[in-house]
Amino acid sequence: MERTLSDILANEGIGSGDDRITISSTGDIRKHGAATQWLDVVGSVLGLKLYDNKGTVDYDWEENAVMFASEGDITKPEDRIIWNIQKDHNVKIDSELRPHIHFVQSDSVVREFTIQYRIQANGVAKETTWNTITATTESSNLVFDYVSGSMNQILLFPPIDWSGYGISSTVNVRCTRTDAESGDLEVTFIDAHVELDSDGSDTEFGKA
Repeated sequence: MERTLSDILANEGIGSGDDRITISSTGDIRKHGAATQWLDVVGSVLGLKLYDNKGTVDYDWEENAVMFASEGDITKPEDRIIWNIQKDHNVKIDSELRPHIHFVQSDSVVREFTIQYRIQANGVAKETTWNTITATTESSNLVFDYVSGSMNQILLFPPIDWSGYGISSTVNVRCTRTDAESGDLEVTFIDAHVELDSDGSDTEFGKA
Protein backbone atom coordinates (compact mmCIF):
# COMPACT_ATOMS: atom_id res chain seq x y z
CA MET A 1 0.00 0.00 0.00
CA GLU A 2 1.38 3.36 -1.02
CA ARG A 3 2.16 5.67 1.87
CA THR A 4 0.97 9.26 1.67
CA LEU A 5 2.83 12.30 2.90
CA SER A 6 0.20 12.63 5.63
CA ASP A 7 0.94 9.09 6.83
CA ILE A 8 4.67 9.74 6.92
CA LEU A 9 4.30 13.02 8.83
CA ALA A 10 1.87 11.49 11.34
CA ASN A 11 3.85 8.31 12.06
CA GLU A 12 7.51 8.84 11.17
CA GLY A 13 7.60 12.62 11.34
CA ILE A 14 10.51 14.92 10.63
CA GLY A 15 13.78 14.32 12.45
CA SER A 16 15.92 11.38 13.48
CA GLY A 17 14.74 8.36 15.46
CA ASP A 18 12.94 9.37 18.66
CA ASP A 19 13.93 13.03 18.18
CA ARG A 20 11.27 14.17 15.76
CA ILE A 21 8.19 16.27 15.09
CA THR A 22 4.97 14.59 13.98
CA ILE A 23 1.97 16.23 12.34
CA SER A 24 -1.41 14.49 12.61
CA SER A 25 -4.00 14.31 9.84
CA THR A 26 -5.83 17.19 11.51
CA GLY A 27 -2.68 19.34 11.55
CA ASP A 28 -1.77 18.96 15.23
CA ILE A 29 1.99 19.23 15.84
CA ARG A 30 3.72 17.12 18.50
CA LYS A 31 7.40 17.23 19.45
CA HIS A 32 9.26 14.13 20.68
CA GLY A 33 12.60 13.45 22.37
CA ALA A 34 15.17 16.21 21.87
CA ALA A 35 12.76 18.12 19.60
CA THR A 36 11.03 19.61 22.66
CA GLN A 37 11.74 23.11 23.98
CA TRP A 38 11.86 24.67 27.47
CA LEU A 39 10.01 27.65 28.93
CA ASP A 40 10.05 29.61 32.19
CA VAL A 41 6.93 29.82 34.33
CA VAL A 42 7.55 32.75 36.64
CA GLY A 43 6.34 33.29 40.18
CA SER A 44 6.93 36.93 40.99
CA VAL A 45 7.99 37.41 44.60
CA LEU A 46 7.03 41.09 44.39
CA GLY A 47 3.48 40.36 43.29
CA LEU A 48 2.79 38.40 46.45
CA LYS A 49 1.50 40.00 49.62
CA LEU A 50 3.69 39.01 52.54
CA TYR A 51 2.06 37.96 55.78
CA ASP A 52 1.08 40.99 57.90
CA ASN A 53 3.17 39.91 60.90
CA LYS A 54 6.75 40.25 59.73
CA GLY A 55 8.84 37.12 60.16
CA THR A 56 12.03 36.27 58.26
CA VAL A 57 10.91 37.69 54.90
CA ASP A 58 10.32 41.32 53.98
CA TYR A 59 10.21 43.58 50.92
CA ASP A 60 13.21 45.65 49.85
CA TRP A 61 11.48 48.47 47.99
CA GLU A 62 14.73 50.04 46.74
CA GLU A 63 16.04 46.83 45.17
CA ASN A 64 12.76 45.39 43.80
CA ALA A 65 13.40 42.26 45.83
CA VAL A 66 12.39 40.23 48.86
CA MET A 67 14.94 39.83 51.64
CA PHE A 68 15.22 36.43 53.32
CA ALA A 69 16.71 36.36 56.81
CA SER A 70 18.07 33.17 58.38
CA GLU A 71 16.22 30.53 60.40
CA GLY A 72 12.91 30.66 58.62
CA ASP A 73 10.30 28.08 59.58
CA ILE A 74 8.40 26.69 56.57
CA THR A 75 5.37 25.97 58.79
CA LYS A 76 4.99 29.63 59.79
CA PRO A 77 3.09 31.93 57.39
CA GLU A 78 5.19 34.95 58.42
CA ASP A 79 8.42 33.18 57.37
CA ARG A 80 7.46 32.10 53.87
CA ILE A 81 6.30 33.27 50.46
CA ILE A 82 3.67 31.37 48.49
CA TRP A 83 2.65 30.98 44.85
CA ASN A 84 0.97 28.53 42.46
CA ILE A 85 2.17 27.02 39.17
CA GLN A 86 -0.21 25.64 36.55
CA LYS A 87 0.67 22.85 34.12
CA ASP A 88 -0.04 24.71 30.91
CA HIS A 89 -1.58 23.14 27.79
CA ASN A 90 1.71 23.18 25.85
CA VAL A 91 3.68 21.31 28.54
CA LYS A 92 4.79 17.71 27.97
CA ILE A 93 2.68 15.43 30.16
CA ASP A 94 5.53 13.02 30.98
CA SER A 95 7.95 15.65 32.27
CA GLU A 96 9.51 17.43 35.24
CA LEU A 97 9.00 20.82 36.84
CA ARG A 98 12.41 22.35 37.63
CA PRO A 99 12.18 25.18 40.22
CA HIS A 100 14.96 27.67 40.83
CA ILE A 101 15.59 30.93 42.68
CA HIS A 102 17.15 34.07 41.24
CA PHE A 103 19.08 35.85 43.99
CA VAL A 104 22.01 38.19 44.59
CA GLN A 105 25.09 36.33 45.80
CA SER A 106 27.55 38.50 47.75
CA ASP A 107 29.78 35.85 49.36
CA SER A 108 30.54 32.13 49.31
CA VAL A 109 28.78 31.31 52.61
CA VAL A 110 26.55 28.25 52.14
CA ARG A 111 22.91 29.00 52.89
CA GLU A 112 19.78 26.89 52.48
CA PHE A 113 16.30 27.34 51.02
CA THR A 114 13.39 24.99 51.62
CA ILE A 115 10.43 24.51 49.30
CA GLN A 116 7.26 22.62 50.10
CA TYR A 117 4.86 21.68 47.32
CA ARG A 118 1.73 19.68 46.65
CA ILE A 119 0.18 18.94 43.26
CA GLN A 120 -3.55 19.42 42.76
CA ALA A 121 -5.03 17.29 39.98
CA ASN A 122 -8.41 18.33 38.63
CA GLY A 123 -11.52 16.25 39.19
CA VAL A 124 -10.21 14.42 42.28
CA ALA A 125 -9.99 15.06 46.02
CA LYS A 126 -7.76 17.92 47.15
CA GLU A 127 -4.19 16.95 48.05
CA THR A 128 -3.37 18.01 51.62
CA THR A 129 0.12 16.53 52.10
CA TRP A 130 3.15 18.75 51.47
CA ASN A 131 6.38 17.40 49.95
CA THR A 132 9.68 19.02 50.96
CA ILE A 133 12.79 19.70 48.86
CA THR A 134 15.85 21.76 49.82
CA ALA A 135 18.78 23.38 48.05
CA THR A 136 21.92 24.95 49.47
CA THR A 137 23.97 27.64 47.79
CA GLU A 138 27.01 25.41 47.47
CA SER A 139 28.61 25.64 44.03
CA SER A 140 27.16 22.37 42.69
CA ASN A 141 23.63 23.83 42.94
CA LEU A 142 24.50 27.18 41.35
CA VAL A 143 24.38 27.98 37.64
CA PHE A 144 27.32 30.42 37.72
CA ASP A 145 30.67 30.37 39.51
CA TYR A 146 30.90 33.01 42.22
CA VAL A 147 33.98 35.25 42.02
CA SER A 148 33.42 38.43 44.02
CA GLY A 149 31.09 41.35 44.68
CA SER A 150 27.30 41.24 44.36
CA MET A 151 26.44 38.89 41.51
CA ASN A 152 23.14 37.78 39.96
CA GLN A 153 22.92 34.05 40.65
CA ILE A 154 20.51 31.14 40.08
CA LEU A 155 19.97 28.37 42.67
CA LEU A 156 18.72 25.02 41.35
CA PHE A 157 16.33 22.75 43.27
CA PRO A 158 15.75 19.03 42.73
CA PRO A 159 13.14 18.55 39.98
CA ILE A 160 9.50 17.84 40.77
CA ASP A 161 7.95 14.86 38.98
CA TRP A 162 4.53 15.84 37.63
CA SER A 163 4.39 13.25 34.84
CA GLY A 164 1.26 11.66 36.25
CA TYR A 165 -0.76 14.89 36.17
CA GLY A 166 -2.80 16.29 33.30
CA ILE A 167 -2.91 19.80 31.90
CA SER A 168 -4.19 22.59 34.16
CA SER A 169 -3.06 20.72 37.27
CA THR A 170 -1.86 23.17 39.89
CA VAL A 171 1.27 23.03 42.03
CA ASN A 172 0.94 24.84 45.38
CA VAL A 173 4.37 26.09 46.42
CA ARG A 174 5.75 27.75 49.54
CA CYS A 175 9.34 28.70 50.28
CA THR A 176 11.58 30.02 53.04
CA ARG A 177 15.25 30.23 53.96
CA THR A 178 16.18 27.68 56.64
CA ASP A 179 19.92 28.01 57.40
CA ALA A 180 21.33 29.70 60.52
CA GLU A 181 24.01 31.79 58.80
CA SER A 182 24.08 35.57 59.27
CA GLY A 183 23.21 38.06 56.54
CA ASP A 184 20.05 38.55 54.45
CA LEU A 185 19.68 37.13 50.95
CA GLU A 186 18.13 39.30 48.23
CA VAL A 187 15.74 37.32 46.01
CA THR A 188 14.45 38.89 42.78
CA PHE A 189 12.11 36.14 41.63
CA ILE A 190 11.41 32.41 41.73
CA ASP A 191 10.49 30.45 38.65
CA ALA A 192 10.55 26.97 37.15
CA HIS A 193 11.49 25.46 33.82
CA VAL A 194 8.95 23.33 31.97
CA GLU A 195 9.38 21.16 28.88
CA LEU A 196 7.10 21.85 25.89
CA ASP A 197 6.05 19.34 23.26
CA SER A 198 3.19 21.14 21.51
CA ASP A 199 1.55 24.49 20.90
CA GLY A 200 -1.42 23.52 23.06
CA SER A 201 -3.68 20.61 24.01
CA ASP A 202 -5.62 18.16 21.82
CA THR A 203 -8.93 19.22 23.37
CA GLU A 204 -9.92 22.08 25.66
CA PHE A 205 -9.45 20.03 28.83
CA GLY A 206 -7.30 17.07 27.78
CA LYS A 207 -3.99 16.10 26.21
CA ALA A 208 -2.88 12.67 25.04
